[in-house]
Amino acid sequence: MRGQSTRQLSFGDEFVDPSLYELDDELKAVDQILCDRALLKPLEEVWDPTMGRPGTPVDVYVRMLFLKFRYGLS
Repeated sequence: MRGQSTRQLSFGDEFVDPSLYELDDELKAVDQILCDRALLKPLEEVWDPTMGRPGTPVDVYVRMLFLKFRYGLS
């Protein structure tokens, strides 16, 4: 794995209503499942940290894939 994901502040953090960042029940359940490092371990083992440019951490990538599938994003 290339690195751990961290919470980075963005431009909108100063004026966007904080309640918009709260997850609904389905996303809370998925987030809890994906917080288990043992689940991501097989993926981290096949990621080669020395190959190519630095990429997205595995846990962030899996979350993006879930959102893409769940909401039919392209």
